Amino acid sequence: MSLTWPDIPFQGSEVTAFATAYKELAEAILDDYFNAPIGHLADMVLPYKEKLVMEKLLQEGLFYACFIIQQRSGTSGPGTDFVLGNSPIDISDPDLAPEIIRRLGCKWGDFEASFQNNMKCSPPEPEPTPEPEPDRCCEDGPNPLEGATINSIAAAMVGNPWSGMLTTLLNRYLNCQTDVLTSNDLNSNDLQKIKDDLQKIIDNKDRYTLDYGHQGGLHGRKKVVDNTGSYSASKLASMGASKVYSVSTYKPGFFGIPTPAANGGHYVVGYVDVVVDENDQVKCIRDDFDFEYGWVMDRSDGSNIGDPYSDKKPGSETKNPDGSNRTAEEVCAANSAALIGCKGRDLAINSFFGCDGGGHNGGGRGAPVPINVCF
Repeated sequence: MSLTWPDIPFQGSEVTAFATAYKELAEAILDDYFNAPIGHLADMVLPYKEKLVMEKLLQEGLFYACFIIQQRSGTSGPGTDFVLGNSPIDISDPDLAPEIIRRLGCKWGDFEASFQNNMKCSPPEPEPTPEPEPDRCCEDGPNPLEGATINSIAAAMVGNPWSGMLTTLLNRYLNCQTDVLTSNDLNSNDLQKIKDDLQKIIDNKDRYTLDYGHQGGLHGRKKVVDNTGSYSASKLASMGASKVYSVSTYKPGFFGIPTPAANGGHYVVGYVDVVVDENDQVKCIRDDFDFEYGWVMDRSDGSNIGDPYSDKKPGSETKNPDGSNRTAEEVCAANSAALIGCKGRDLAINSFFGCDGGGHNGGGRGAPVPINVCF
């Protein structure tokens, strides 16, 4: 598509060459905005999922990028001598706080108020971390803090089609509901978006060179792997399947690290079996919703993921390499992320170590949930 570009007051061969390349790239991005095999736009956060917003940002981005090219080129004219006073807009207000740049992003659509009112952008006080409750068992369901954690996870994934599935599964896990999750339990619009995402991945399986999940990397598995051999001929026939692919739902986020802003599926299924027909069209997904730092399915009976199951067992991360049992604090420490600790993971960890002495002593709360969702 052809955009209306702003006039650029900066000059020089470097600026001209850069502006030409920038315009070509920006127009290609917008041409392909709804069609590229990068997953559904619900994976993006506001305001970037709106095409008109992206068009405006790309147009304005050219102006500021050319300003930087100009001041780096060493030629004379507006934009040289890179100091804040020579910025394309006047931000020389003496009342502005030194941390102006951090505060600029405080509130979308209200930058001016952020400047003038010196808005506070520090994060809110963290919610209390739930701890194991020795007397809380399956029949009690999530406690208030666990419910708040589930709600905060849902808020971080707002607009993401996987969000409803995740909150449903977490509540079932904590309520020890072991029945299979099916399409009847989920929103039909979300299911269509999930199917579309997976179909794009299948359609482009030969183009992916890198999987961003924990099994991937430069020398790891591919994003899409043929997993048909894990199913018997009779099982494939009963599913109406021609093939079954193991698909990684991990996508790159900031610095290549999967994040809620750019992802969704890997918080729910991670690596998921996708059942397809003879034309590689997505029919169903199958997975086991369980936790290596909590309870996992016991599939020693030969059943496939997504099937009903008869037993569960402690996850591998609840034990030390020598086979001895870890405490809840040790499991949490091993699954902590900077700034947020093991938030989110604490749901599975604390339920495992709660109720009647915990999972290593014949107790524990929580139960894995099979997933067999057909579209």
